[in-house]
Amino acid sequence: MSGPRPSPRLHPHPLLLLVVVGWFLLARADDVLLARGLRLAILVVVAADVVWAVVRTRRASVRIVGQPTSAFLGDEIALDVEVTGAGRGISVGMTSSPGAPWLVVVGDGTGRLPGTAHFRGVARLVTVSLRGHGPLGLVGFSHSYSLPIRPLWIAPRPLAPSADLLLGAGHDDESGPPDLGDAVPAGVREFRPGDPWRRIAWPVTARAGRLVTREYEQDAAPRLRLVIDLGEVPGAAGEHAVAVAAGVGREALRRGYRLEVLAHWPAGLVDPGFGGPGVAVDAAGLHRCTAVADYGPVPVPVPDHARVLVVSPSGIEWR
Repeated sequence: MSGPRPSPRLHPHPLLLLVVVGWFLLARADDVLLARGLRLAILVVVAADVVWAVVRTRRASVRIVGQPTSAFLGDEIALDVEVTGAGRGISVGMTSSPGAPWLVVVGDGTGRLPGTAHFRGVARLVTVSLRGHGPLGLVGFSHSYSLPIRPLWIAPRPLAPSADLLLGAGHDDESGPPDLGDAVPAGVREFRPGDPWRRIAWPVTARAGRLVTREYEQDAAPRLRLVIDLGEVPGAAGEHAVAVAAGVGREALRRGYRLEVLAHWPAGLVDPGFGGPGVAVDAAGLHRCTAVADYGPVPVPVPDHARVLVVSPSGIEWR
């Protein structure tokens, strides 16, 4: 959704072609004075239409008043925008989103501007264009705004892991994760997205009137260290691997695992704050990790003292 800011542009209407044809036909008119007068009239009308389109577009403005903060790749998303100065009508489109439809706005108002999440990563900027026409519609003029937005994390849609994947193979006891229902909880806290339903403390939930989940000691929950190693060269295989990793991570969270994610992070993202050795992530953190997991010239560094589950373009393996 981010991209270079388009410069102001004129958009000739097909009707303008008839005006041009008429201009040349007037050159063959017998009455020279009449032909010159009509040509002058054509120039004045076209110039007035262009000026009208420019003024109509320039006096309008747009600002973002609401937005999502997460999406999956390919999702239809929408920004809440406020348009002022549209007058009798002006077209508005999210030009940084390929194929996004244009909407006609009349007067001042607030509405939803549609777009598409067309890349994996973090969108921090969108380009919104306003396009107005003169009264005859001969020429349109567009003016673009590059508007900053709150980080919009766009992750791949998770792919379900294969049925024969044993998450418990990462533990000394390969029979699988322990039964948390028999463990002693350390306390309770408010339910968060991604928490397993089996951990909900129903008696406390009934008294509190909101979902409350049991919290266990750290070593009571099985741990999964998930490594997303996409290799060096970006491509379809790497993007597929990210989607598989997202599916594996989501399944691990559903089963009650303490999930740690290791990957290459983009240049400039010094402290991702949501992934790394010893840092547990929830569903929102997993979404962010898979949104920004990057390619790298060297393998992802992994701890030597523990087993990890590596997802790469070549497949899934324990190390």
